[in-house]
Amino acid sequence: MAENPLEQSKLPTMEAPQRPEWKRRSPRHRPKGSSERITYVDAVKGFAIVLVVLGHILRAEGEILSPEVEDMIADIIYAFHMPLFFFISGYCRALSERKGLMDAKGFARTALKLTGRLLPAYLLWTLIYYLVRILIGDPGDGVTWLTMTLTFRGVAPLWFLGDLLLSELLFLVLQWAAKGRMLIHTAAALVFGALSCPTAVLLMSANELKLARTAQDRAEAALAGTKVIFDAASHIRPYLQIVVGRIVFTLFFLCCGYLAARLLARRRLPALDHLLLGAVGLLLLPLLQFCFGGDINLHLCIIEHPLVFLATGLCGALGILSLCQGLCAILPLWAMRWLGRNSMGIMVLHYPPFPVMTQCAAWCLLLNPALAELPVQFLLSQTALTIAFCALLTFLLQRRLFL
Repeated sequence: MAENPLEQSKLPTMEAPQRPEWKRRSPRHRPKGSSERITYVDAVKGFAIVLVVLGHILRAEGEILSPEVEDMIADIIYAFHMPLFFFISGYCRALSERKGLMDAKGFARTALKLTGRLLPAYLLWTLIYYLVRILIGDPGDGVTWLTMTLTFRGVAPLWFLGDLLLSELLFLVLQWAAKGRMLIHTAAALVFGALSCPTAVLLMSANELKLARTAQDRAEAALAGTKVIFDAASHIRPYLQIVVGRIVFTLFFLCCGYLAARLLARRRLPALDHLLLGAVGLLLLPLLQFCFGGDINLHLCIIEHPLVFLATGLCGALGILSLCQGLCAILPLWAMRWLGRNSMGIMVLHYPPFPVMTQCAAWCLLLNPALAELPVQFLLSQTALTIAFCALLTFLLQRRLFL
């Protein structure tokens, strides 16, 4: 007698063996045009903002560790922490790219969306910074602030918002012209990389001349017993030169992030492979910086060795990206993802004129006076408390509790 097919379907089946965690493949990417967040991208932003705060504490606060150790750690962080933000912006630009060629209407809509998101934030936070400086009795020169703001030279760390806006708009033009052809993006990355050397050399010379003239003006004013008057007209050109120089570097990292997403994002590697790639990138970074690196300040576009900076920026960005892809396949990384979603608020709130870093240092010593004798633990505690305070404040502000 033939068996009933319905009864056959009830027979026990063998379950497929589960992969061990380290063999699991990296999480899938969102479909193009979807609003779903990518978990490992948020984790990358979380790691990046931790490095930003740690680097600023080492440079702004200082005297926590020995000067040699502080300079060593800060040099490694500054070698890739800002390139990482621009790299991941280009990476996300590729992942969110819709199918089909961008028409004029789509280009205008995207450009208006970018401008409406970044330009008001840049102008509003610059105004808040200046008002806070007035309240604490250190306003500086209002004409200087206005000139730096309108030229997009910006004050630290708000220059990042203006530079991200200009770089994203120019990259959008490139994306529209390329019409999805990777060859054009590759050529653009090579061109910007080649332009980085003469740009850095010219700006280093201009900065040295400017510093010499400023020192001479201050010496003459001190002898005459007068105050140095800021001449906005004479500073517009140097400020614009700095902005153009920064954009050469930031567009290079935007293009590289875009190409990385187009080439690598669709290949779902095991978590172990991502972790190994991340380890290689993060090991190459300090080696390159120690052997060939120099002074780096992207805000003022002071890049002593531009080609080394491009290499360290790429090693650090690819290393952190691969590391987060591997870790997110094994661990949820909720804390880092939450920091990444609040990274913009942490960026603008942790830095002077807000006294967050200094106040968090005092709170650490108040909670545990023994930290005064433990510099490493004190540095980590101050960094963690600064990030937690700014992230919580950002979370509350986003919920309109204080608006």
